Amino acid sequence: MENVHRFPRLEQSMSQRFLSTTTNRSARGLHIRLRIAQHDGCFIRIPSDHASPEDQKKVSFITSEGTFCYVAMPFGLKNAGATYQRLVDKIFHPQIGRNVEVYVNDMLVKSKKAADHVKDLEETFSILRKYKLKLNPAKCAFGVQGGRFLGFMVTQRGIEANPLKIRAIIDMKAPTCLNEAQRLTGRIAALSRFISKSAEKSLPFFKTLRKAKTVPPANLLLKN
Repeated sequence: MENVHRFPRLEQSMSQRFLSTTTNRSARGLHIRLRIAQHDGCFIRIPSDHASPEDQKKVSFITSEGTFCYVAMPFGLKNAGATYQRLVDKIFHPQIGRNVEVYVNDMLVKSKKAADHVKDLEETFSILRKYKLKLNPAKCAFGVQGGRFLGFMVTQRGIEANPLKIRAIIDMKAPTCLNEAQRLTGRIAALSRFISKSAEKSLPFFKTLRKAKTVPPANLLLKN
């Protein structure tokens, strides 16, 4: 059965949250990015489909030592992401939107004032210890004032475009075939919320993709 638990639409909601939470004129806010660790490709402590033996058999795997079943939710299953999101939504509910943002196993602890940062971290670590969740130190960043989170740049000013995505477009060659034009429009779409009148500016490319199987020279696209 499909797990229909919703994922947070962070690309829409985070901007206002960060603008109202991290911006402070008298003191610079701080962030910490955390990554909850996994063990052998499984989400720690999440039973596979509530440890139902019938369901565990459906995702069994064969090794040279015999056939085995997962006892924890593995990556690759349809419900894996929703199952984990349900968990973190439940255990971090008192903090989400206030001093924590969490998407599956990616977390961001945010503080309005530098003086509050240690207290916010203590609250977060207390919950992690309570539910026996561990962090991956190699993917954690402490006491930073900005950084990448879920493909966006998070700063005191709010959510900004990721420079790497901008550079990917700048470094692209002019499209000469359909696949290259599709790749370009996909990269532009990823930054559309940061581009004024992005739909209008991208219209020539989308018209070409709808009408033709081959792409005319880039200068003709830009001229149109």
